[in-house]
Amino acid sequence: GKTLTNTNTGKATLTIAKGATAAVKNGNVIGGTSFYTIQNNGTATLEDVTATAGNNDSSMIDNYGTLTITSGTYTGGLDTAKNEPNAKLTITGGTFTLTKGNSKGFTGVVFNYGELTISGGDFIQSDKSAPYAQAQVIHTDKSGSTVPSTVISGGTFKNLCSKTTAWTVRETNAANGATKVSGGTFNKSITEGYCADGFIPTKNADGTYGVKEGHYVAQVGSKKYETLADAIRLATKGKTIQLLSDATENITIAANKQITLDLNGHTLNGGTGTAKATILNEGTVTITDTSAGKTGTIKRDDQGIEGETSYYVIKNIGTM
Repeated sequence: GKTLTNTNTGKATLTIAKGATAAVKNGNVIGGTSFYTIQNNGTATLEDVTATAGNNDSSMIDNYGTLTITSGTYTGGLDTAKNEPNAKLTITGGTFTLTKGNSKGFTGVVFNYGELTISGGDFIQSDKSAPYAQAQVIHTDKSGSTVPSTVISGGTFKNLCSKTTAWTVRETNAANGATKVSGGTFNKSITEGYCADGFIPTKNADGTYGVKEGHYVAQVGSKKYETLADAIRLATKGKTIQLLSDATENITIAANKQITLDLNGHTLNGGTGTAKATILNEGTVTITDTSAGKTGTIKRDDQGIEGETSYYVIKNIGTM
């Protein structure tokens, strides 16, 4: 319940030394006019701590060791929490707010060079007119040979800056593939490449964004679809629909459609027992395969078993 206040001598208010293990809880930590507010070089847990930066030229929390934050309120800094290369930062709760940018700009509410895991908490970039256009909430970067890792399975993430380059989640400097989002609520859409395996971006009913389990089957231009049927239904005249993965569907190409279907090396399977063709064409369609191996396949699973309903693979009553 007490307060630690920085003496403005160029040191962190609180430092956990290398090799030390500490639990810090139930109090206030106030930063100074320079340097970090909390620096962890050992193994530490922060619980119900209220920590405030005294400047925005350096990180508010700097982690070189293993740090777990379970709750509390953490405000300010060049970034509110920085995780250095080879360090491990785990956040399960708490509120983290980046308040004001400067000439150095924002590196993120949480800036990660090491191993970052977030399963809960609130993360807010609150400067609506941030002078640095790339204001971010979670920023993953690569330093030297260390490969960073950012895993997000929960939490709330808000970037209040109105600029188009204000992200909630971002990777830079050859950190490609480091970020894996499988949960959480965001006020800006998540890039597909930041989703964990088996997840895709989604927009929630309340206008927020997140991810959901699923995968894309087809693409028209830059727009991706979870079903081939949707891609065909929404494709305009002359467009090419390209398969992105194998699909089990029975599709109909309506009479008013004039499209190209690119199998792209994948398999379109009409299944069995439905008495529907894999492809029923009533419109105008060109079917092609642009894959190098030319392995694109259209099939059904009929095996001639007694009692099984078999049907055509392709039924064409249009122009094919």
